[in-house]
Amino acid sequence: MSSGKDFGATRQPSTSRVTISRRAVLAGTAATTLSMPWVTKAHAADKLTLRLDFTASGLHAPFYVAMQKGWFEKAGIDLYMEDGNGSNATVQLIAAGSFDVGLHSLGPLGVARGKGIPVVSVAGFVRKGELGFFVPQESGWKTPKDLIGKKIVYSVTSQEGPFVRYFLQKNGVAENQVELINVDGAARYPVYFTKQADSLLTTVPGVMPIAAVRRPSSTILLADFGLNLPGLGMSARSDTLEKKKDAIRRLVSVVCGAWTYVLDGRDQEGGAAVFAKKPGGAFTAEMMAEQIRLFKPFFYTEATKSSPIGIQSEVDWKTTIQAMEEAQVVPAGTKPTDYFTNDCIDKTIVDKIASNTY
Repeated sequence: MSSGKDFGATRQPSTSRVTISRRAVLAGTAATTLSMPWVTKAHAADKLTLRLDFTASGLHAPFYVAMQKGWFEKAGIDLYMEDGNGSNATVQLIAAGSFDVGLHSLGPLGVARGKGIPVVSVAGFVRKGELGFFVPQESGWKTPKDLIGKKIVYSVTSQEGPFVRYFLQKNGVAENQVELINVDGAARYPVYFTKQADSLLTTVPGVMPIAAVRRPSSTILLADFGLNLPGLGMSARSDTLEKKKDAIRRLVSVVCGAWTYVLDGRDQEGGAAVFAKKPGGAFTAEMMAEQIRLFKPFFYTEATKSSPIGIQSEVDWKTTIQAMEEAQVVPAGTKPTDYFTNDCIDKTIVDKIASNTY
């Protein structure tokens, strides 16, 4: 995902690590929390390490709200949490065993898992694909064919990179009918915002608050034109999950419950919780709250509209696998259950946290 990237602002993405105990949270002593790793403390707790997708954004709200309210501690989790620098990098670190759990777009996980890398999704939050093309608001462009003759900036190393040509061709746009400008991930944004490109391919709800200020835009969603790639979720290595399943189950359940809590009209609280501990990033607290509001419709697909947040659908994954096979980024023959499990979500914990009675 690209929700926490540097969008051409003067601030640089934070690589700081933050340590905080429950006592520090309750006392509000944030002064020492900006240079040490995030860790929640609990008596005789299970230690887990978590790698995020990017630096602070609204999509990290459930973690920071859960820390403020002590939900990880109550679940017996001693959590170390570190900022990331891209979903692809996070998947690679999880695959290498460098972290127990990762938060990232599930598209790169699908590509990795399809190639035999032992990572599995343990929760899916953004279950409708949120990737899309930003186009100038005044352009009136609404379909992929409207992009013919246009300059499109994207990053081949980002989650959408392997699917650009496949998507365009699937929708009747030949590669020689557009100009694809491949740049490093964060460089996409100033290229588009300064009008050096006609369109930007990236995460729509995560970037929209910045685009609204820098270059008002409308969007063409990939999911609306036959390519629904799963968005933000959590993953673990298969062997890590086997060894630490009970602890990971509690962690994932807290996050699913916290998402349910935040999405129930508490976007301001969520944005404020992140900004209180990560004030130096690309987003203000209000921008992060706006990200949460914009992402909410993407938490549900037709197959998951009645399912708790975090639960994944075999139907959705089957569609994703078919697209990955057609795009030739995974070999034929894999099945949905190779990619995900719903066994790491305890509905009792989720419901208690969602109702703030945990």
